[in-house]
Amino acid sequence: MNRQALMLWIAASTLLIGLAPEQAEAQDQKWLVTPIATRGVESYVGETFKEILQAEISARNSAAFMAATGKPCGDVPCARDRGRAVGAEVALFGALSALGSAKIVATVTVVDVPTGSVLSTQRMNVDRVEDLDKVATRMATAILGGTNTEETAELGNITEEEIPPAKRREGDRGLGLRVGGIAPIGGGYGGDAGTGILLDVSYWFETNDFAIEPRWGLRFSTTSDEEASYFEMPIDVGAYYILSRSDFAPFVGGGAGIRFISETRPPDVETGAVVTETSTEPMDDSAWGFGTFARAGFLLFRTYALRVSVSVDYNITFVTLNDEPNPQSLNFGIGVMF
Repeated sequence: MNRQALMLWIAASTLLIGLAPEQAEAQDQKWLVTPIATRGVESYVGETFKEILQAEISARNSAAFMAATGKPCGDVPCARDRGRAVGAEVALFGALSALGSAKIVATVTVVDVPTGSVLSTQRMNVDRVEDLDKVATRMATAILGGTNTEETAELGNITEEEIPPAKRREGDRGLGLRVGGIAPIGGGYGGDAGTGILLDVSYWFETNDFAIEPRWGLRFSTTSDEEASYFEMPIDVGAYYILSRSDFAPFVGGGAGIRFISETRPPDVETGAVVTETSTEPMDDSAWGFGTFARAGFLLFRTYALRVSVSVDYNITFVTLNDEPNPQSLNFGIGVMF
């Protein structure tokens, strides 16, 4: 082993030795989840909530959990003392309290045992016991992620309490409107007609992970030159895979259907790839044909009844107009589904 290799080996060994205690510490961190206090709620509900919460935390990190005994804790000093007694580094205490006849308030506090500081405090309201498993899942995510439960909302873990009239918490369907622009690619769409306007009306059907969208649309040029223009009317069905259940949700997909497309080309241009023809009059052509598109974009405010989409399409129609085959375009649009 030469000197340079020896020095690299010593440096790597020193780094690994320095990191080992930190890794072991993170992996062997000891938690204590004290019994959950119940006020106006059956005691077995508190026990079940504690078990789910502990299981969700355990699934998200490699902590070891100490056995909890005794009565529930109601404050930080109690939780800290209990944690010290069993050698825990983190202690968690909480309560389920009935509020009236139709609401349960779940609160959880996480304490750093060595310092006595509060690491996290979470609170959620539910109006039925069956939603407490979702509360436990979201609290575990918020505690370990350093956020609050409001930021952990996703389709599939929304509670009934969180569904006011203006919000949607499951797959939905409704009208969609999309406005944007079209940018022809290649020699199609009238050749020199330039960019245009896009308008779509659709029926949006959405589940947790997928969406289907039959649509009818218009695309037309905006040039003032009457000798170069185009018009397209797609009637398509699209299908999309939605990559997230949160309020920012990317999606990808595509679709196909039939289109009517027409174009006008200016005079004195050559058309055709093999046999060329020179025209002195504007050339009009139109056809119905099969077309397809691929789309990528994202949804905003997905957990609400009114959603917004931003997307880009690659579009191709399999027709030949004025000897120019398969007009293609890039489409950009902003849509609203409600």
